Amino acid sequence: MRRRLTLAAAAAAPLAPSLAFTAYVLRHGQTDRNAAGIEQGSSDLSRLTDLGRRQAGDAYVALLLGGDGDINAREVTSVYTSPLARARQTLGRLREADSRNP
Repeated sequence: MRRRLTLAAAAAAPLAPSLAFTAYVLRHGQTDRNAAGIEQGSSDLSRLTDLGRRQAGDAYVALLLGGDGDINAREVTSVYTSPLARARQTLGRLREADSRNP
């Protein structure tokens, strides 16, 4: 049997433990255009700088490892990213840093 919940009721209804999740939002690392002070919007002309690649690695430690290097700290089951190169490069750096990821 399906129930229809209003928005208020849905917000107040607790999630079953199996449906609960935590979402993390991560901005891309510094790009060459960020460094030059140029706004990018949805343009796809910029690439990560060396600092931006280091920032992505630092984000991996902070988000995925819980900041303390404990590889079992967090399990990530899904990742969604923008199709822009700077976002894909950041995700690629995260994947490179994750030894659990083939």
